[in-house]
Amino acid sequence: MKIAVVSDDGNVMSQHFGRAPYYVVFTVEDGKVAGREVRSKAYHHSAGHQHHGEGEHGDRGAGSDHGGMVSPIADCDVVLAGGMGQGAYLSLQAQGVSVAFVRSRLAEDAVAEYLAGRVLDRSLCQH
Repeated sequence: MKIAVVSDDGNVMSQHFGRAPYYVVFTVEDGKVAGREVRSKAYHHSAGHQHHGEGEHGDRGAGSDHGGMVSPIADCDVVLAGGMGQGAYLSLQAQGVSVAFVRSRLAEDAVAEYLAGRVLDRSLCQH
């Protein structure tokens, strides 16, 4: 199993999926972390840009924005984040990548929390 954690710096889980420039990808075997790598991620880097759900990106549409965000983790089973908009959530789901929200801020702790089954209700984390 591969678990991606959205991150601002390669160590701390981002609270906003769309603005984070990295994924920290953990390979899990027999319920334990067997590997870790950092991958670059497309992101909205404009400080004033608000990440919105489908249809709110003008004529580009949500699908075109999120495809580049999902492709680096197409081999992952789940992505962990502090929160994300509906467009990103739906794009990940469409690519077969599950989404889970956890409280922990450090990437390693977020994975441990997920593996222990301690996930948040998605509705609590929407931006």
